[in-house]
Amino acid sequence: MLPALQGTLHASLAVARPFLPAQLRPELTLGQLTATLTPTRATLTLDHTQYLQQPLGLNAQLTWTNGLTASGLLTHPGTRLRFAYDAQALDVSGPLSALALRPFTAGLGPLSGSIQTSLHLPNLSLEQASGSARFDLRSAAQSAAGTLRLAQGQLSGQLATSIGGSRMPFRERSAGCSVRARSRWATCAYRTARAAPPRSS
Repeated sequence: MLPALQGTLHASLAVARPFLPAQLRPELTLGQLTATLTPTRATLTLDHTQYLQQPLGLNAQLTWTNGLTASGLLTHPGTRLRFAYDAQALDVSGPLSALALRPFTAGLGPLSGSIQTSLHLPNLSLEQASGSARFDLRSAAQSAAGTLRLAQGQLSGQLATSIGGSRMPFRERSAGCSVRARSRWATCAYRTARAAPPRSS
């Protein structure tokens, strides 16, 4: 059916609001999705859509001649997330700005900086996922810095954060359940153990 379609379609995004996380609903102004169709592909863009009162952009391509593939770029001030999907894997990479995290960091004060992300998801399976997240977040007197890596569902790396009122370096221990750090915003899909503080000489 899709290869026979041509032209431009517009669809309101308002119908997606009930499916969004509760923290995001009041922060999003949902506009419309525009799809420009040819017999072999579709170009998708967002119009009149804002997140945190700033433009949220999408420029994506879908093709279906040899199976469904998608690629594109999601943008917001300080955030540029590139993505690509085919029958084998989903890949996402790029900087995620502190601004984009604001609904999830309420009460911590203004944050600046970003998280540089990279995720490879074979067969959309979290157990096979690999990637990394390089943190460089700062507030007036606090920070979170370091790199976490994901390989075959196993998390490793070092992240030292004082955001939320306590300095808390941590390292990997094993996979399997969520981390609840004393820092109120810091959660992770894998169990970690806090590193012992350095001994004073």
